[in-house]
Amino acid sequence: MSTLDGGQSTPPIPRTFPILWNLESQAALVIGAGEDATDKIASLTRAGARVTVIAPTATTLIARAAEAGTLEWKARTYRPGDVLGYRIVVASTGERTVDEAVSRDAVAWSIPVHVIDEPELSDFWFVA
Repeated sequence: MSTLDGGQSTPPIPRTFPILWNLESQAALVIGAGEDATDKIASLTRAGARVTVIAPTATTLIARAAEAGTLEWKARTYRPGDVLGYRIVVASTGERTVDEAVSRDAVAWSIPVHVIDEPELSDFWFVA
């Protein structure tokens, strides 16, 4: 990893291809329910996705959205195979081993996955 100006080298950036994806009525799964996950859940909901959240605990905002029927919240930890039936998966548990398992499962089933703050475990990234 070299740089043209002789400065500090950085890891190579994977090649990416920008797309706009119609998620209207598509099933989206988010593992984790902290502040970072809440931002992704809001983005997915605004895009019209049917969001399911799996997390033992959730922010007040997520709990209220579940009560209102805006999303489904399963108050438990991730289980292998939970990704099945979803078109898109986001992991944000803060536990590397769990996030790795989510990524591995999603990749095995050819489901696009984003692991927050872990680009090497992600197929795609959210635009800021």
